[in-house]
Amino acid sequence: ATSAYAVYPVSAVSQEGGVVKISHSLPEVQTGVVESGMNLSSAALSVEELVAGQATAQFKNALALLQVVVPAGVSEVSLHTATGAALVGDMTFNVVDGVLSVASTGTRRTVTLSTGSELAPGTHNLLVYPGYAPTLTLTMTATDGAVYTSEVSAIRFTASESRTINLTQIFKMGTEET
Repeated sequence: ATSAYAVYPVSAVSQEGGVVKISHSLPEVQTGVVESGMNLSSAALSVEELVAGQATAQFKNALALLQVVVPAGVSEVSLHTATGAALVGDMTFNVVDGVLSVASTGTRRTVTLSTGSELAPGTHNLLVYPGYAPTLTLTMTATDGAVYTSEVSAIRFTASESRTINLTQIFKMGTEET
């Protein structure tokens, strides 16, 4: 069956020779707006394969959703992986003969949740590229300036399921690191 790809936003698509390229950039610093459900920010990228003869198409998120549960009194949260897949930055997908493949990966291994002031308590959605992080270092900065760090092992980010990191459960308040 013949197929084509539909992409949102369409500005992410270009063509070089016979290769269709889908380029996307995820910001290293993402806002701390508490969003409910799957209402994602403008950084989202959706892709759908359209197959000849099929009457309907449903766009699918091409990015991984990382949900961070933030307690009160937090001004910034950073997630960093020293090895493994990049979390954010520029990424390019190629479509050759109807096959979607990753041409180049993101370049940044740190994503930061920040608004420049105190984060609203609750669940915050961050968008990251699908991939695997053998370890993820979490750094939380409290509004009083205290800095807390912790590591989480073996995290796989996929576009088909979200991951939730509950900072309230991971960080034992009072174990400040300097």
